[in-house]
Amino acid sequence: MEEIMNFNWTGKYFYLDMFPMMHTPYPILAIIAVYLIFVLKLGRLYMKDKPPFDLDDLLKLYNVFQVCCCTYIVLAAHFIHGYSFFTFSKCILSPEPVGEEDPVSLHLVRFHIDGYLFMLLRLLELIETVFFVLRKKYNQVSILHVYHHISTIVLCWLFLKYRGGRMEMFIAVINSYVHIIMYAYYFFSSYKRFFTVTNKIKPFITVIQIIQLFLILVQCIAITLCEKSSLNYAIVINFILNIILFSHFFIKAYLWKPKRRVENNNNNNNNPDAGKNRQIVLA
Repeated sequence: MEEIMNFNWTGKYFYLDMFPMMHTPYPILAIIAVYLIFVLKLGRLYMKDKPPFDLDDLLKLYNVFQVCCCTYIVLAAHFIHGYSFFTFSKCILSPEPVGEEDPVSLHLVRFHIDGYLFMLLRLLELIETVFFVLRKKYNQVSILHVYHHISTIVLCWLFLKYRGGRMEMFIAVINSYVHIIMYAYYFFSSYKRFFTVTNKIKPFITVIQIIQLFLILVQCIAITLCEKSSLNYAIVINFILNIILFSHFFIKAYLWKPKRRVENNNNNNNNPDAGKNRQIVLA
């Protein structure tokens, strides 16, 4: 235990170690631990005898805030840091070589500050699960939801601390594009007058997420080909797991579930008493 606590967590860029929560992983791990305890146990105990909270207005503000922040990440990447999708598969592992004795350019610091902001936005997303618990939407606190949020935060921390190059910027940029679409969708779906439209495009939101994960996986494989390491292999495996979980959710929610509903309706039409004695659980 003492060896773990005294482990040398020095990152690739010395000044990043001075950022809050970047010197060691313990603050991030503590936040994740508190998050898991609350959303899986304490939060449900707290809400046991209470009515669901009405958080509609707060959620609208939150969605707008996320859209604005993600838009900033995209604009900063393209117009401040000169990011281009032509670097998608190129081996650009570092924006500039920096060590403790090298001069640190203001642009490089700004580059990593924006990367740090991206990590904070992903950290803030943990509050979405808290909202689910406070609204008693326990069915939305799924393995996919929890694993995706936690793994994203851990990867952001690892990328920022030990890599922080332009290849990783692709992940932040495409993820921000997708989140702009997602949070805009969440915002408009909170209004009943848009329900018809948002309900039709709902499956495509998941499709966009899966496509994003495939593109990120390709980029991570490219990073692995540039520099082989156990960290890179672990990251590739993580995105494969995310793709499997998201694909399973899509099949279960939008392909298998409607089919079972049609079959159930046909059975009920043929036998009016069939639905009285049994239930088909469509989770």
